Amino acid sequence: MPVAFIEQLPDGSKIGGWRFDETPDALVDKHPSLTDWYVSLKEKYRSETRIMEKMAVQVLLMAMDECVTDMTIPLIHHLDSGCPVLSDGRFISISHTKGMAVVMLSDERPVGIDVEYRSARVAKIAHMFLRHDEKPDTVDGQLLIWCAKEAAYKLFSAEKLTFEQMKVLPFMLQKKGGVQLMNMKSDTLVNLSYRFDDDYVLVYTS
Repeated sequence: MPVAFIEQLPDGSKIGGWRFDETPDALVDKHPSLTDWYVSLKEKYRSETRIMEKMAVQVLLMAMDECVTDMTIPLIHHLDSGCPVLSDGRFISISHTKGMAVVMLSDERPVGIDVEYRSARVAKIAHMFLRHDEKPDTVDGQLLIWCAKEAAYKLFSAEKLTFEQMKVLPFMLQKKGGVQLMNMKSDTLVNLSYRFDDDYVLVYTS
C-alpha cells in the first residue's frame, strides 16, 4: 500500500506512516534498490513480519526524504542508551504495530513516537503501566496513556524510565489533541500530540 501520511510539523520535525499488507518480495519488486539489503535481512531474521517491519520503515524513510526510486540504505545506528540515530546525524524514532509503521525525524532534537492498533487487549495489561493516580475510564484512554509513555520512554531513552516514573496528566479524550506527561525522575514536563483513526492511535512528542 502507499504511504499513509507524511507531515512536516511546526518545529521542523517530520512524521510519516506506512500501512502495509504486501509481502517483502512484493516490496522489493517495487523498490529493486532494496534487494541486497533484503537478502541480508533474511539471513538475520526468520520472521517475515519482522522483516516486513524493517522494510516498511526503510521505504517510509525513502518517501520522507523524497527519493523513493533510488536510494542507498540510510544506516540506523544506536547510541549506548539504545536510542536510534541516522548515519547522517538526524534524530529518529520508530514504531510499528499490526499493519503500520511510523517514523519521526528531526534535525535538531531527540524525538519519540508510538503507534498501536486499537484493541481491547490493552485492558489486560493496564495494571502494568498505569499509576495509581492515572484513571482512564475507557480503553482508548488506556491506549493513549500506553502510547504516551512509550513515546516518552524513547525521548528519554538514556534515563531508562519505568512506567511509574512517567505520569500522564489528566486529559479530556478527543479524536485528536494533546496530552502532557511528567518525567518524575527529572521533573520534566513533555507535550505530546495524539490522533485516533478507525484502526490506530498515534502519539508523538511535540
